[in-house]
Amino acid sequence: GRIGHINKKSATPVKFSQLSVHKSYDEDYNADIAILKLKNSLTKFDKDIDKICIANKGKTYPNRQPVVQMGWGLFDNVSSSSETLKTTALGYLLDKPDCIAEMKSYADPGQLCVSTLRGEKICAGDSGGPLVVINGADKTAIGIVSYDYYDWCVQDNEYPTFYTEISYYADWIKSETKNDKEICWKN
Repeated sequence: GRIGHINKKSATPVKFSQLSVHKSYDEDYNADIAILKLKNSLTKFDKDIDKICIANKGKTYPNRQPVVQMGWGLFDNVSSSSETLKTTALGYLLDKPDCIAEMKSYADPGQLCVSTLRGEKICAGDSGGPLVVINGADKTAIGIVSYDYYDWCVQDNEYPTFYTEISYYADWIKSETKNDKEICWKN
């Protein structure tokens, strides 16, 4: 892995000592969540490295809540992965009825459905990236990139994208991290 910079070449490499994959993970992207434990603790934070709070159990957000999507993946189906972190603040959450209306399907329990205003969305290589709600200086990670319903990376607001809902798995995260007090939970 790498930490500390929005450019892959300038980031600091890190090693992991443990991988915990949720026991219910399957090929349909249910329980699409894992925890990587760093081999060595991070001892310093700077402008490129900082903690982010994560959504606690029961934390919900309203339909059409603006969100920020991030990833290092492809720009489209034919490009190579990005050397710099890509972000888009054009996304918004869809509740179950709106997700059904746009998708003719819905997000399963533990998943968030996200649509975009101009087709800027995740692509191959973005999996595992955060979905963030920003309110002033307050930032909360609420989801983890899971999958796009179709293989097309960029659609003009045609199909939603699905994220693993962090708050749904809060108890599992707390259990796997032994209720680590360093984790910032957002109620």
